[in-house]
Amino acid sequence: MATLGYLVGLAYIQNPFSSVSLKIFFSSFWLTFGIAIYLLRRKNKVMLTMRNKGEMASSKMLTLGIISFIGGVITSWIGNGIDVMFFCALILIFSESESIATASAVVVMSLISIFSTIINFSTGNYSTHTLEYLSATIPIVIFFAPLGIMYATKRGDLFIRKLLLLIVTIQYLVVASTY
Repeated sequence: MATLGYLVGLAYIQNPFSSVSLKIFFSSFWLTFGIAIYLLRRKNKVMLTMRNKGEMASSKMLTLGIISFIGGVITSWIGNGIDVMFFCALILIFSESESIATASAVVVMSLISIFSTIINFSTGNYSTHTLEYLSATIPIVIFFAPLGIMYATKRGDLFIRKLLLLIVTIQYLVVASTY
């Protein structure tokens, strides 16, 4: 659904936000989510529910599909979004741990990145500047994303939660002070 959302966002849904308002919205969304997760997990040390992992309610699957579609549209506008939406859904709807949600969100983001790169290259929607950025980031992402996931997973969910809150707070403060 994320790839469909990406295509629809790219072809049919014009980004209604200015660059500034989109950055502020996205930073605020991340910060709100980080605080919500921290407060939920702090109150209830183990919020994870016992359930049969093989059985998933169709309503939850539909919700995940809608969230993935919206995340795909947002990704078509700003280059990311599905990872955040997917991470949020896994924790808040499916009660997954931060370790599982982090690894899953990285995989989903890498898949949509590959898909969007193929689409943009096949339609000629790129510049030489884009190619320079891409060639600089690919080696770093390929090497450090798996290492980061392994490191964070070994440190545990509390570490991921605190790191997430620290990063989103810094991001929000930087964006807020810029505008």
